[in-house]
Amino acid sequence: MVEPQALKMSVNLIFPTAITCFKLGRDLAQSELDLLMNMPTRMNMGNVTSIDNIVLENKVVSGITQFIKDSVNQCFNELYKPRKEVKLRITQSWVNYTKKDQYHHRHAHPNSFLSGVFYINASKDTDKIYFYNGKYNQITIPGAEHTPINSASWSFPIETGDLILFPSSLEHSVESLTTDTVRVSLAFNTFPVGYVGDDLELTGLHLRD
Repeated sequence: MVEPQALKMSVNLIFPTAITCFKLGRDLAQSELDLLMNMPTRMNMGNVTSIDNIVLENKVVSGITQFIKDSVNQCFNELYKPRKEVKLRITQSWVNYTKKDQYHHRHAHPNSFLSGVFYINASKDTDKIYFYNGKYNQITIPGAEHTPINSASWSFPIETGDLILFPSSLEHSVESLTTDTVRVSLAFNTFPVGYVGDDLELTGLHLRD
């Protein structure tokens, strides 16, 4: 009996969702840690968040702010390749604190184009961020192994100094923390400034900073 030969198959992925990762590449300064680890907080769903929601405008973290701005600009220009004069500016930014048995609920970021999370205190051994495929599947076929194509969610291990950028419409969450170390992260939103859309196509927007 002749065994059937595997057919040659070409896979072409279109319309991918880009999760972009950067690394700060240095230890956080003590002045940065003193500010970011000890901010006044308010209750959030599952954990707590800083009352200050423009953290990246603080001069103490100007080095981190510049790193994030440079990363956002690189991501936007290389992935989206804007034809018109347009850039992204950071709008709000805040710090999340997650203690043992706390979590960060599943959510997205309205009124934002790209969002990001910079990790101030995290460990790859215990910390991950989860992203979810929001598309409805009428038929569900469980996979023998998980791949980016057949999975309803995908996770990335993260550690101190990591920066993750993603489309703001993409839902994400963090599971309950199982260790006594507090996970600390700085989240932020962005919005376009400049020439968005196209006047001739009647989609033009001229957004001033």
